[in-house]
Amino acid sequence: MINAMLLQAQLRRGLFSIRFAIVVVLSLFLVGFQWWTIRHAGYRLPYHQPTFLDETLLFSSYGSGTTLYQFLFPFLAALAGGSTLAVERRSGRLTFLQARSSYGVVERTSLCSGFLLGALGGVLPYVIDVLLAAGGNPHLSFIDGVESSDVDIASFQFILISTNGWVYPIYRFNQVLCIVVVGLLMAALSGLFVCLAVAISPFVRHRNVEVLVPVAFLLLWWMLPGIIQLSSISSHVEELNPILYLQLDGFETPGANIANLIGIAMTLVGFPAIVAVLCWLQRRFHDR
Repeated sequence: MINAMLLQAQLRRGLFSIRFAIVVVLSLFLVGFQWWTIRHAGYRLPYHQPTFLDETLLFSSYGSGTTLYQFLFPFLAALAGGSTLAVERRSGRLTFLQARSSYGVVERTSLCSGFLLGALGGVLPYVIDVLLAAGGNPHLSFIDGVESSDVDIASFQFILISTNGWVYPIYRFNQVLCIVVVGLLMAALSGLFVCLAVAISPFVRHRNVEVLVPVAFLLLWWMLPGIIQLSSISSHVEELNPILYLQLDGFETPGANIANLIGIAMTLVGFPAIVAVLCWLQRRFHDR
């Protein structure tokens, strides 16, 4: 159960806040950075059938904006909605809201509004880039992901998504569906990272630290296999990380697509579990 009026108020405050304006500015920067790096790179893309996906964030690895986006999307999401519960606590409204309903209702409402704001903030650069790229180059030709066995031909071959990529079957089936699936995945991941920030905010005593938690968590997850040498157990452990399974071109070792799909499933199931544990700990220990 959530408080509908509180949900509307939190969404309204979030959308019209300075933070969300910063998210919009950073989103436009990522789109512009992707466009600029593609056109000012030290190489030219091989000839290929026209498609606006060759410049789009996540789909195109030829622009540096994609890599930057893969690392920054949790920050954009958390900046948009990661402080919904912390704002209620710092403003003093939490005591009043608890008197009218309960802490659990306020917590669930803050998680819901944070998820929605974070999903929008995290997916915003992708949506803007897709719309601008489609407007500038309204073509969506299918580009085969099978690499030629001829070395000379392969050196001049343009591959948007390799057959090794987890998203390639969807791309081959329907490109519009592929664009939508990637957008929904990015929105879901962004929202879940924000829920992590909201759930941990009661344990944080300094302002705005909760915004940095999703980024720190993502980077720690990304570095952990190398730190504790998990690659010696399995060569595909690193592909479980969102940074790598959001690299849609699929230029990884054979079998990485299965690890990517497992990583997606782990994220979509594991993050809600982590959030639930944090919320339980908050109610069990923090307020006693």
